[in-house]
Amino acid sequence: MKKAFLLGRGISNSLSPAIQNAAFRKLRINAAYELEDLNRRSFASFFSSLSISDTIGFNVTSPFKEEIMSYLTAIDPRSKSIGAVNTVKIIDNQIGGMMGFNTDYDGIFAALRRLGCLRESAKQKSAVVLGAGGASRASIYVLLNNGYSNLTILNRTVSKARVLSKRFESLFPKSEIEIAPLTEAKFAKSIENCGLIINTISKSNSRYFPLKKLDLSRIASKTAVFDLGYKEESTFLKTARRSGLKTIDGLLMLVTQAAKSFEIWTGRKAPFDLMMATAKSVLQHSV
Repeated sequence: MKKAFLLGRGISNSLSPAIQNAAFRKLRINAAYELEDLNRRSFASFFSSLSISDTIGFNVTSPFKEEIMSYLTAIDPRSKSIGAVNTVKIIDNQIGGMMGFNTDYDGIFAALRRLGCLRESAKQKSAVVLGAGGASRASIYVLLNNGYSNLTILNRTVSKARVLSKRFESLFPKSEIEIAPLTEAKFAKSIENCGLIINTISKSNSRYFPLKKLDLSRIASKTAVFDLGYKEESTFLKTARRSGLKTIDGLLMLVTQAAKSFEIWTGRKAPFDLMMATAKSVLQHSV
């Protein structure tokens, strides 16, 4: 039996094994998807014990989407531009080659299209992105690649946001990217004229989320809100919905990126509807 993995930290409640294993069973592929919950040290040692001949590929989540790139034999052009990888395919069992992809892009694109934020009438609006990690990189690339030229990145650590702004301004010279610390005052000011807010910060319901109070009083009524979380409705989304804004959580993104990963590993069309139904069923029974 072949193996596939999710590499990350604090991933014990991930939906990915259920989603991917349902797809493997449906298409009668002799493979199993497992979790590898790692810290920085064990992430580095994971590859020395990895049996390449038994592995078809793996996903990578926080906090390793950037770090994984130094372990890869090849990286597809889009992932190089984004600067983050979330999907790896074993490309040569003899020499242990591994190729990186970014299917977060596909998931974010699908969610924004569902929100109506990629229509021609929605383009050229400004957007605010919360966070500066791997998911933020993919979100910014989707926006800049689809008509959004005016972005604000809000992050607790401004230096990380600055790295992203420099990277993407060099890739998209006509873009204007502002950076600022993620504080309640900066957030309230930044959302005044934006058409879209994307929250890429995980665990936005926890005490570690930088914004203790979400002030949406200055926001335009047609602003859309995308929160990448999916296990429970975040305070962020609840507040946006109470304000009458159009919102979407991260479930469509999750399943879309999972389906694209499946197709990269197997070369077969993913059973998307089954994967989505599986994800919803697991979420429903975990409540």
